[in-house]
Amino acid sequence: MSHLISQLLQKRQFISNRSYELGVQLLDRKVFLKPDTMVPIRGCLVLRIKKKQINIPSLTVQLIGKTQLDKSTEIQINPKRQWHCNWMEQGTYYFPFEFLLDGNVPQSFSHHIANVSYFLQIEIINPGSTFKVQTCRTLLTVVKCQVYPEVEDSIAFGNWRNLLIYRMSVNNKTIYLGDFIRINLKFIPLHYDRYKIHRVKITLVQHTQRERKVHKDKVPLYNREPPGNDLELKLPIETGYIKFKKNNVLLYPSITLSNTDGVLEISHKVEISLLVEEISCSQKSPLSSICSESTKSSQSIDDDWTMSNASMIDEAGTLRNKRIQLTMSTKLQVLRHESHLGIEPPPSYNYTLKFPPDYSMGC
Repeated sequence: MSHLISQLLQKRQFISNRSYELGVQLLDRKVFLKPDTMVPIRGCLVLRIKKKQINIPSLTVQLIGKTQLDKSTEIQINPKRQWHCNWMEQGTYYFPFEFLLDGNVPQSFSHHIANVSYFLQIEIINPGSTFKVQTCRTLLTVVKCQVYPEVEDSIAFGNWRNLLIYRMSVNNKTIYLGDFIRINLKFIPLHYDRYKIHRVKITLVQHTQRERKVHKDKVPLYNREPPGNDLELKLPIETGYIKFKKNNVLLYPSITLSNTDGVLEISHKVEISLLVEEISCSQKSPLSSICSESTKSSQSIDDDWTMSNASMIDEAGTLRNKRIQLTMSTKLQVLRHESHLGIEPPPSYNYTLKFPPDYSMGC
């Protein structure tokens, strides 16, 4: 009991005076949203009476959600949980509660033009106190769990001038801030000496759209000459980057917020490009045919499938002696770092063992 009280005092999210102390204890301060599912928020109020006897006519706790977009604010208020206590003797009292949060609400979010927050507001009425009504708030972190994006191709492959067959693939289109994006690149040479791959460039693009205004941030993840024909890349996704050694680029979770004043949408995609060039040759080199035969003998089943299905790249109007970019882009869903915890089971009533089993209801 004393440990529970001291824990509340350390977090400073409580009401305290000479007569009583009041705070809230939650099973989990992080709430994980799942679409079309009502998510429980469970906890209890902890009231410690210091005097021999005081009058507490009412205790209430309420779940409140607040969305700010530009200068407009919308507040979602859930029904109160209220206790009528009246006269209470010295001791510690526990008041369990549960709220249900719609899994389709926006997650907690902080941006310079938008903010989404959730908190529990506690209120106590004490006629004998200087302040008849006292309140305090406990902030909740509401986190969106993984939701798979629309089905779309995350593999691109093609045949470039019968010189090179390539395959690009993005293995995880849902990524967590602070985690990695995994990309595979496969090059199947048809004529080693007739082309050169100058550079592989991989860029994460963040679009921030407010009405008709669109701001684009590009974060280079990889930009170099490939060291071989088979690349398995594991690229870190940080929450912030320094751009041109001057401006910071902050990455935000993918989100869509709307209110009566409009819509804010933050979306992401990854772009992969190969910078290739054909090397002119007056006649076919013997090495070229040797390489082609050795390539065929070492091909895997995946390579066979890629070679048989790769279509010729349409380069109408392109000069053959110019460097060419072969590109691929695909949408990503970027989630908060904590979102990966959402695959774990939510707190259950078994966790009420954290609370004293002999708690008493003071009213």
